[in-house]
Amino acid sequence: MNSIDESKELGHIQHLIENLEHKVNQILRLLTPSQELVLKILVEGKEMGNPATLGAKGGQCSAQDGSGNPYKLSSAAPLLFATDNAAIATVDVNGAITSVASGSCNIACKDPGNGLQDSVAVTVTLVAGKLVLVVTPN
Repeated sequence: MNSIDESKELGHIQHLIENLEHKVNQILRLLTPSQELVLKILVEGKEMGNPATLGAKGGQCSAQDGSGNPYKLSSAAPLLFATDNAAIATVDVNGAITSVASGSCNIACKDPGNGLQDSVAVTVTLVAGKLVLVVTPN
């Protein structure tokens, strides 16, 4: 093989390696979970808009990654849900939100494995004799 043929062959091999690296990076991006936790509120299984008016039924917290897919836990520990004012609204260990009284509070969700967290602001008002929750992202 002469030097011109060797040069062409090396260029071809370099091109193949670059294509392979690109494909491997694409696969890794798909397999690597997003390092973002986004707290969404669902009512009867449907995602609510921003802000979401939940009505007297309350809502269910749903954790998503930055791409809108279900959040993948970083460890075996479950997500932790909390309220900063249980006198206004409560959230159980499964993320179900229940209104208690008129006022405002924050509902938070945290992955204890990596510390990622998100929260929403909750305002509870009395409308026609029923407590109504309005949820706004923080």
